[in-house]
Amino acid sequence: NYYIRVIVSDRAGYQTTSAITKQGTQDNGLSDSELSEEIGRYVAYTPVSGSFTSEGRYNGNSNQTVSTDTTAKWRILFVEDNKVSLISEEPVNNNMFFYDNNGYNNGVKILNDACRAMYSNASLGAIGRSINIGDIESVSRYDKTTYADYGKEFSNTSNRRYPNIYADEISGTVTGIGQSDQTEYVTGYSTASVLRGINTYYTYTISTSYMNSTYLELFYYEGSDSDTYWFASRCVYNSNSGVYFRLFYMDR
Repeated sequence: NYYIRVIVSDRAGYQTTSAITKQGTQDNGLSDSELSEEIGRYVAYTPVSGSFTSEGRYNGNSNQTVSTDTTAKWRILFVEDNKVSLISEEPVNNNMFFYDNNGYNNGVKILNDACRAMYSNASLGAIGRSINIGDIESVSRYDKTTYADYGKEFSNTSNRRYPNIYADEISGTVTGIGQSDQTEYVTGYSTASVLRGINTYYTYTISTSYMNSTYLELFYYEGSDSDTYWFASRCVYNSNSGVYFRLFYMDR
């Protein structure tokens, strides 16, 4: 079980100034342009409180109901094309459990749906989602192709069972959805005569060697023991003991 890390982005473009930025300028006394250039700055943001139930039939574990952490603080993460994205100061106090085939099948959708339900604010045009591996990769200098067997094709005849969403993934048997994409629930597993795919799992220690100090602080907040959190992104790796289907996560 790990915590959730939330990113909130507004739908800037339908107006000349981001609504989140407007709210932040009122709180901080800065101009819109000054605030939007301050990556890492704290801003005022209040989500509309809500709750979300992750159903056991989809997460592979049990029904789990989580609610908005109203104490969460928010910092500017990205500013792109008049769109502001905020990140929760630290992982919010909502544990999520994923297990077995359906945990892999639906982890991406459940994490994003939970964040959307608990951390959006329609009046600001702001939509919550889970952090994903692409957010890290967009600011990291780490070359994942240097990790072990990353990107290499594999075939496995001893461990041939796979979660059903895998058949639709780019890393599976066809070119399909990306590792952070999912719009519908998927359940169950299938068995192949030969299980084929591409290794997409990798790991590394995030540090100033790969990321500037501001983003390091934003992604690897060290203020509490709750730094371990999920990414809404799937990964696969093949080893001598079998093929493993997992979600990415950040650990201390």
